[in-house]
Amino acid sequence: MSNDPGMVMAFTGNLAPQQRFSVCRDEKFLKVVELLRSADVSFTNLEGCIQDGEDFPAYVAGNGRGATYLACPPHTVEEVKWMGIRMVYAANNHAADFAESGILTTIKYFKAGGLGYAGIGASLSAATAPGYLETPKGMVALIAAADWGPRGRMDLPYQMPAAVMAADEGPLFKSRPGVNLVRYDAVTLVDRATLDALRRASEELGWERTKANRRRGGGRDEALLGDLVLGGEQDSETELHFMGRKFALADRFDFGTAPYQVDLERNYRWIREARRQAEFVVVAFHDQGARRPTEEEYTKIFAYGAIDAGADIYVNTGCRHGGIEIYKGKLILHGLPAFFIQNEQVRQVPNQMMARWGLRPGESTPADFLDARDRGEEHGTNVMTSFRNTDFRGSAVHTVSYDESRNLKEVRVYPLTKISKGPRSQLGRPRWEPDTEEAQQVLERAVERSKRFGTRVAVENGVGIVRVK
Repeated sequence: MSNDPGMVMAFTGNLAPQQRFSVCRDEKFLKVVELLRSADVSFTNLEGCIQDGEDFPAYVAGNGRGATYLACPPHTVEEVKWMGIRMVYAANNHAADFAESGILTTIKYFKAGGLGYAGIGASLSAATAPGYLETPKGMVALIAAADWGPRGRMDLPYQMPAAVMAADEGPLFKSRPGVNLVRYDAVTLVDRATLDALRRASEELGWERTKANRRRGGGRDEALLGDLVLGGEQDSETELHFMGRKFALADRFDFGTAPYQVDLERNYRWIREARRQAEFVVVAFHDQGARRPTEEEYTKIFAYGAIDAGADIYVNTGCRHGGIEIYKGKLILHGLPAFFIQNEQVRQVPNQMMARWGLRPGESTPADFLDARDRGEEHGTNVMTSFRNTDFRGSAVHTVSYDESRNLKEVRVYPLTKISKGPRSQLGRPRWEPDTEEAQQVLERAVERSKRFGTRVAVENGVGIVRVK
């Protein structure tokens, strides 16, 4: 417990353990553990499911063909708590790697081990509802969500959730377990000539009449439309829905993103509930879609909306851009780096994944799969990179301090290195080594990426500091 009279919280990015790290005697790793234990409450994103072979694997892992099935062993709960982490954001793209039943199994282990969580549930309401944690300095509420939408260049509609998004179906049917999703769609920006050409094509093909019929509620495809097409295909002089995608007039060719309002409103409703029930409200969002600044619109809309609804802190995991923003006196952490992903240490690989990499189940081992994946043998490229790739190096623990009146006082960025060379069993472990070049690069990124939000990060004694006046 910290000695600060106000609340101190610690935040980390993605964690997917495979081993017992409580046996580790690496002093530089134990410094990280000490930092997490010193906070009043520490958080992480548990990237994956907790499995002991109870459930069948989903058709794909991580919502994509090349991703690894992240099944964390049952001792994960006690290991996470040993590290000092009390609450986990459980909504992410690997949460449904073992389908709906895997969601329920993960929840079973969370509850049995006394680990606070949010973001998954036996129904949509349960997945969206806050998790609560009692602390000597006040009640803490956590709401967690993940995104779903186009990926890559956003040129193809991304497959809609299967065995991922929870649903409320009672009392006539059982509700569907799953993840609290905030869906989004791409908005393609084009010039006037292109927009006019698309509109003419839509008219000549008869699609404008079909869209008008859908908007009136007629036609057999009304049920297919539902809330799956952004904005219900409401066109204007500057906007056009064409083949299920939204095009908007601009002075350049580009694309942006926009979230589904129905998903935002569901989350805002529960954030307002948490505001009435707790002293501190944390909203965590795991996004996979934002890879460039122009793709961040949907995450920013959710971040600002969450704080307007009553959140004290909005934490983003998955996004690679990062940066610290103070919005209306509240904190937004854009893009926490991955914390401790033991993606190189998985010991169980589903047969269907083996087959996708040209390996024969029964003849090949998990290590064969890991070697093939590192070499990128599926498509001649490294589809799922390992910790030998520099993109995965470096991490950070962010600590957030409040005064006794629950006003935001200070944010600290503790840069971490991660083992990227040596035996496979050691890869990915975070360490406190502030004098290394890797740690300095972490701080430099924090300083530079916070500038776009008008936030100054001072570097003092190897730590980044934001003082809030």
